[in-house]
Amino acid sequence: PAAAPPPAPATTLTPLAAQIPDPAPPRLPAPDPVPPLPAPVALAAPAPPPQPLSLTVPVALPVTVTGDRVHLRRAPNTGSQVVTRFDTGATGEVLETRGNWSRVHFPDHDPPLTGWMFSRYLQERPATP
Repeated sequence: PAAAPPPAPATTLTPLAAQIPDPAPPRLPAPDPVPPLPAPVALAAPAPPPQPLSLTVPVALPVTVTGDRVHLRRAPNTGSQVVTRFDTGATGEVLETRGNWSRVHFPDHDPPLTGWMFSRYLQERPATP
């Protein structure tokens, strides 16, 4: 009889999953670079402690009207409404001045009035006690 062929070498089967290489991990985009921190800011010096409140009360300047029929106006300009007119000798008190205009209060007028007069028609007078 003829000799039997030699047995085939035993083969070991490798599971299919073991034959497929692991895929490379997904490539993620590089993160944005972290911006640098801003430079330190110098803090202002601490505020000084509060001081006691001091109020300055304006003193009215006594004046006399030096013209006849001088207009007392609502605002310091010639286009403003005339409140009334005063003649020479009327007395009042300047409360403030803006340019050529004075804000004058006439406490003795009935009723007392306050308005604006052209300063040229006012003269300072001594204060009465």
